Amino acid sequence: MKSIRVCVADDNRDEVLILCESLKLHNYEAIPAFCGMEAIDLCKSGSVDLILLDIGLPDIDGIEVCKRLKADPDTQDIPVIFVTARGSSQDVALGHELGAVDYIAKPYNLPMVLVAVEMALRTLHTSAYIDSPVEFWDDPVYTDPLTGLRNYRYLMERMEEEIVRADRHKSPLSCLVLDFVDYDIDEEETEKSNVLETDSFLQDIALALKQNSRSCDILARFESSKFVIVLPNQGLDRSVKYAQKISRELGKNFVEEEKTVSLQSKFGIVSCNEKTVPSGEELLGIAMKNLLRAFTRPGINIVGKDLSEKKEIFL
Repeated sequence: MKSIRVCVADDNRDEVLILCESLKLHNYEAIPAFCGMEAIDLCKSGSVDLILLDIGLPDIDGIEVCKRLKADPDTQDIPVIFVTARGSSQDVALGHELGAVDYIAKPYNLPMVLVAVEMALRTLHTSAYIDSPVEFWDDPVYTDPLTGLRNYRYLMERMEEEIVRADRHKSPLSCLVLDFVDYDIDEEETEKSNVLETDSFLQDIALALKQNSRSCDILARFESSKFVIVLPNQGLDRSVKYAQKISRELGKNFVEEEKTVSLQSKFGIVSCNEKTVPSGEELLGIAMKNLLRAFTRPGINIVGKDLSEKKEIFL
């Protein structure tokens, strides 16, 4: 058993050593790195589970470090938290675009650092051999046993955390609900087949979602064939593009008992910003209503609503 290994990449040695000592007091194994290449080498060596990454490093900046980590299959799943004195909304947006899971402004606030580290570690899915403060990683209470995605309980807890984060960073947040319609092509019938009830179908959907989502996205199986995706730092337009990407990925035929089944994705989407963020229950409820609208409107597969701009999209 081993503790979580956190790399602290910053060229300010005093700040790095203080933060490392503080992390160690909270049962993390802290590893200092004083330049970008040293941080990359540590990550490539497999000795890092998460990195706190300063943007202003002396050799290559944190932006470039993050790009290289996310481009390498061996390091792309390591959660990155930017820690920097630069805290504009553009910097925050760029960090999330690169795949960072959070953004902390300097000077260091240890309680906020610990909260950010714990929340980031929740995005990891492969932690069976790690003993960490995040005890619920492999807790079945938070996991759907069939698909390996998160369940409703985990979804609602994390959604409330993302609402707080959206308010803190003044960033957008989107919630998507996904369900399916499937038809028997061979007999040209419009009745639903049983494919939506099969374990293999639900596992294929879960795999497609994992392969086409960021590490910071929240993926949960809600009930039956319904899935919920929460996209931090993504507004309505980008959430619609995500839904279209998932639809294309799933736009294939399934063979069930020698019959060909056509699968059609339906999405209900709601997006908001720090001025319009409701509770997690309210956010999910609006997304569910939009999903129902997608089901009841012929030819419409995606219904999205932006609460802040009072904008709606029908596709």
